[in-house]
Amino acid sequence: MAATIKVPTIFTAEDKFSRVVDRMTAKTTKFQKRLDGMEKTNKRLNQFKYQALAGAVALGATVKVATDFEDKMADISKTTGMKKLGADILKLAQDTRTSIPDIQEISRIGGQLGVAETGILSFTKSANKFNVALGEDYSGGVEEAVLSVGKINSLFKDTRKLSIDDHITRIGSSFNSLSSSGKATSSNINDFVLRVGTLPDVLKGSATATAGLGAFLEEVGINSERGASGFSTLLLKAGKELPKFAAQMNMTTESARDLLSQDPIKFAQKFSRSLNKLSPDKLALKLKDLGVGGQESIKVVGALGTETDRLAVLMKLSTNEFKKGTSILDEYNIKNETTAANLAKSKNNFEALGITIGTKLAPVINKLIGYFIPLVQGMSSFIERND
Repeated sequence: MAATIKVPTIFTAEDKFSRVVDRMTAKTTKFQKRLDGMEKTNKRLNQFKYQALAGAVALGATVKVATDFEDKMADISKTTGMKKLGADILKLAQDTRTSIPDIQEISRIGGQLGVAETGILSFTKSANKFNVALGEDYSGGVEEAVLSVGKINSLFKDTRKLSIDDHITRIGSSFNSLSSSGKATSSNINDFVLRVGTLPDVLKGSATATAGLGAFLEEVGINSERGASGFSTLLLKAGKELPKFAAQMNMTTESARDLLSQDPIKFAQKFSRSLNKLSPDKLALKLKDLGVGGQESIKVVGALGTETDRLAVLMKLSTNEFKKGTSILDEYNIKNETTAANLAKSKNNFEALGITIGTKLAPVINKLIGYFIPLVQGMSSFIERND
């Protein structure tokens, strides 16, 4: 009987237990489905949250590019008085490797140099070509390059009669040709011309001849600072002690005066060569008597006293290229069509598009960002509560 009782009891117990397990399994499965559903919901919410954030960040970045551009335009307006130049700058940026902020900086410098409103765009275009062609020679970047070449305009007779954009094209062509023909650099030549340019007109020659002299002195190891100081001191001493200098050069005082005023570089060269036959002790005494005792002046005298035609070659090259005004344009065209230049132009185009969109849609974007922030914050709170 025990056997007849045992089997049904076991089956009955198993059946009851099975029903309990089935119900538990069903509930577990249902709960798992809820969890899976919540996980999918969370994933969708997270995905939406990140998409919303990405969209907000992208829109915010567009606004930032536009506002940065607008701030820089305010700086340009401050120096130039111009209110509407932005569209021209963006158009220029599409075809040049110079970054948009650097083009804006060039326009700002134009105002700083006193360029009239009507000439700012022409100045910007010319200065940009100069910067692309020769800017890498200037350690201070676009600001140093454009300011340095721009300041020369008012210092010499052969440049001050030109518009500043024409001046930059022409003197830039001189610098480019001189630096390409030897060991001189555009920045050193530029600095030499600036320093000599502070002399009175009667004691300095043309900007082109001065550029040739600067290149020559750099080629023989005399940098712009020492070269300009030595050359300027020599001319000032000559003006003060003209009869003594004239006697040394075996000239009348009047002839020496005419040569000094008409061609200061030739005067300095003729004087320097007149010392070539002196013995070292007599040379030292002569220079002391003339008041030419500084190391810079002695080095310049030594360089100009050498029997070489190199200086004449460089001054002629500088003058010819200034007249043609094409060397800087040729250099610009080469450097503006490299692979790196094309990549830079592509970047400019994308940035210009961002600036245009950001400027047009800034009010709408600000509202959208205002909507996104509380929405994203609400999503984050919901997800945290259900994690």
